[in-house]
Amino acid sequence: MNRNLGRLLDDLSGVTADDAMRQLVSDYLSGLGFEGFMFNTYGDADVRMMCSCGQDLLVRYRRGDYHLVDPVSQTARNSWLPVSWDASRLRAECKGAQARLFEITLEHGYERGISSPIRGPAGRLDMFVALSRLNEGSFSRSVDVWKNEFMLIGAYMSSVYHNVLHPEEERSADLTPRELECLYWTAHGKTAWEVAQLLEVAERTVQFHIQNACRKLDSVSKHQATLKAAIMGLIQL
Repeated sequence: MNRNLGRLLDDLSGVTADDAMRQLVSDYLSGLGFEGFMFNTYGDADVRMMCSCGQDLLVRYRRGDYHLVDPVSQTARNSWLPVSWDASRLRAECKGAQARLFEITLEHGYERGISSPIRGPAGRLDMFVALSRLNEGSFSRSVDVWKNEFMLIGAYMSSVYHNVLHPEEERSADLTPRELECLYWTAHGKTAWEVAQLLEVAERTVQFHIQNACRKLDSVSKHQATLKAAIMGLIQL
């Protein structure tokens, strides 16, 4: 571990305010050529964010519910390892809201990034996203080293955020195993009748479990509930 990274991790362990954490991480990332970051936590049915990439980008990300369609997050949340990405390439490959997400990212000048999933207790999933304006050559030369560093930084941020800065936010959607089963099969395209056949229960029982899951996840539809459950790491798409 390099000395500067070790110092950052020591300093993160002692922070007592969001602004202090934001400044420490921003200062370290700027020395690597990363001009911004997002730290997203999906510990309940909503998403909470800390960022240093500008309030306008954060507001647009939240208002557009882009955390529900972000293909990088979808890939990262099914992995234990960081994912590097190129906004121009993804804009060309994606359609609809996903393409618009990367248009917005490029409008703010961020060409590339690294998204690191951080998994915690009770199915909690956080995401540390470092944003860069580096050209492709400069980025690719060090991306593997940065991935290892950002895994550590994200893990420290997650621990301090949940255990020190915002312990009151540690709560669970408290979904039952049967509710999770129903959401899982619904996410994979099964109707309530088909889920009932798979689980050997009545169709109305499946509908009951899905309704309960929607209520606990504060969702207006079963499709929104499955997306939120996946974001939280409770089911896999």
